[in-house]
Amino acid sequence: MKQKILVVLFTVSLLAIVPAVYLLSQEPDPAIVSKVEEIKAKLIAAENPDGRSDAAALVREIDGSADSVVEVLRSASRGAPTKVKAYFARERFLLGDRTAAIGDLVDVVATETAAGAPADTVKMESAVMLARVCAGFRDVLRAPLRRMIVDRPINDVELKIVLCLALWKSSQDTAAIDELKKYLDSSNSRYANLSAMMLAEIGYLDNDKVRDILSRLKNEPTDRGALAQQLLKRDRQELRIFVENYQASGRDPDELDVNTSVLDVVMREIGLKYVHEDLTARARLERESAIYMARALDPYSEFLDAAIKSEIEASANKEGWLGVSVGIKGARYLLLQVTPGSPADLAGLRPLDLINKISTVPDRDFPNLSLRQVGAALHGIVGEQITLTIFRVEWMRSREITLTFVRQEQPEAKSSELPGGLLLFAPGSISKENADALKSKIETETRGVILDLRHVIAGDVEGVVAFADLFIGKEIRVASSFGRNDEVCPDEKFDTKDDAAFAGKVVCLIDADTANAAEMLAAAISENGRGKAVGIRTFGLSIIQREFPMNSEAGSSLRLTIGSYFTPKGTEIFDNGVAPDFEQAPRIWRDGIYELVDEIRKKNLHREYYASLGEENQPKLLEVLKQEGVGSLDPANYPGFDEWLRGTGILPESFYREDVSDELAQSILKDRWCVLLLVRKLLRHELLGALWYDLADDLILARGIVIILGELGETVDGFAEYRHYPRALETYKMTRNFIMETRHH
Repeated sequence: MKQKILVVLFTVSLLAIVPAVYLLSQEPDPAIVSKVEEIKAKLIAAENPDGRSDAAALVREIDGSADSVVEVLRSASRGAPTKVKAYFARERFLLGDRTAAIGDLVDVVATETAAGAPADTVKMESAVMLARVCAGFRDVLRAPLRRMIVDRPINDVELKIVLCLALWKSSQDTAAIDELKKYLDSSNSRYANLSAMMLAEIGYLDNDKVRDILSRLKNEPTDRGALAQQLLKRDRQELRIFVENYQASGRDPDELDVNTSVLDVVMREIGLKYVHEDLTARARLERESAIYMARALDPYSEFLDAAIKSEIEASANKEGWLGVSVGIKGARYLLLQVTPGSPADLAGLRPLDLINKISTVPDRDFPNLSLRQVGAALHGIVGEQITLTIFRVEWMRSREITLTFVRQEQPEAKSSELPGGLLLFAPGSISKENADALKSKIETETRGVILDLRHVIAGDVEGVVAFADLFIGKEIRVASSFGRNDEVCPDEKFDTKDDAAFAGKVVCLIDADTANAAEMLAAAISENGRGKAVGIRTFGLSIIQREFPMNSEAGSSLRLTIGSYFTPKGTEIFDNGVAPDFEQAPRIWRDGIYELVDEIRKKNLHREYYASLGEENQPKLLEVLKQEGVGSLDPANYPGFDEWLRGTGILPESFYREDVSDELAQSILKDRWCVLLLVRKLLRHELLGALWYDLADDLILARGIVIILGELGETVDGFAEYRHYPRALETYKMTRNFIMETRHH
């Protein structure tokens, strides 16, 4: 049982998602009190940890404000059995009542246990919770934890070992280290193993006893063995970088005119004076210095040793795919690309969503991963699941999103003729082959080309020039590059080679996941006055990189940015991106709506809705889903949708109350319509998978069509498919402003 709890300590996220609901009353609802008492009775009756966890999870289903639920849980905890107090404290922590909940968990752990009595599962799970969430609670935790560990030690040794981790993580108290070291030599192997795992988590991997125990445990075919392997990877190899590199190049390291006095002094002072000697091994400090030295240059430069490179390569060879690429901004990992129709897209993920956690990566390791390691972690085995903890600027809290790996589809060029003589073309990647494919699609009656560069990060400069040749005149600057010197990366200028093949109007659709060659192409078309860029600012990742081997035997390497690309007007694209000529944000949702739709997706409730229509109405719905005009968004064309939605029980009954203000009624109605739009998206993907664009509800595409028709001297009024665009764009603009202002306040 302790082994299972230990794995939970490192791998299970405790930041549960609590659905947002409408606040119709500031006072606790009697229904909440009744529900909590019912849950309390179930907790008392439960005889095993799973039963108690199931009962506590029911708290998250209570329809009421967080403050109201917290107050009732507090009241119900007073004088209650220990297991009720513990589980309610955990739920209160998740609801925001953190300091008081921490205090209750400490009280639970401190409850006297008779010597020789069996381990108390509730107390152990409470200790695990403390170790997971203790950061930032030094003032609350240091005194009581020291009392239980040092002053008046508790009887349960395994419980005390877990509390040592909580003491160290909350206050860096060296008493925790000293106490854990005592048990490394214990004749009780359970105590020795557990203390070694705790010390490794703290960072004591240079301790020989810790490494010996982990080396033995790593061969176990258990979760504990897997965890031991992960902990050992933190200190894999000694660092041999700069001298080896110069020796490999035939140069004498003594000839280097490098002042390393500052680094030498820092390492010497750390080695002589730092409190924990086990952490000061020079090989360890040199390795970490090399890693962070490279990262200090830019997020994409990195030092990789052989073990990490092998790990990355092994993950990259897995066929499981989520449809995302990863970038970094301001030391935060985020989604750079979300492929339409991929698992990530259908789950509602978007470019620029921040990744706070990955379920397959220990929490402690995640902030220290390189960008390529994070990307590798997002590959897996087809059919397996992974949970990402995601945060978005429009949300009020992080959310856990569970995705299933599918087999990756190679990006390919797609095109479609649209009403009004328009050609929509999504290249997939910026290559000469795809430029030739676009040229073959352009016909004499084509009046305008909409180049969809969203979700495009692959390509090269040759492809940029080939696409530019279709639209820009001969010998016109497309891009330029700058390098440190001619030996490593010479400066280059890239100009068009042929006369323009198409004289009609051009619009480029761009988004936050437009990067590399795609954003170079958007800048070339926009800055040369050949077309308009519509959407939001691109990612800003047009750089030249090269990998330099450090030692052929060790297999380590240094990946450096050696050059950067510039727009025709001389603006560096890296970290700046390309700004649109006409800004249009994609649709965003109020955060509570996202939770509702995520539940629909996980439980496949949208399929139940389709099945409920019966054989008579199912063909009619298919025709509605195929429509490219406003009819596809009309709730009247989705028979029985409101009744079905209410019957699922995923919406609080407050969504259907009639005794509310007109303003709230309109808000509720709009939210139900938003759920319909996202259910529509899921059904379109499953029933009409070949449709790769959405004329009815793609706001960036809608804005692009409005602009290109304006360039052609026309309006959307003459086209049934486009007629709803102006109203939709204006309505969404007001809604988005309201959401962003609400988040700001």
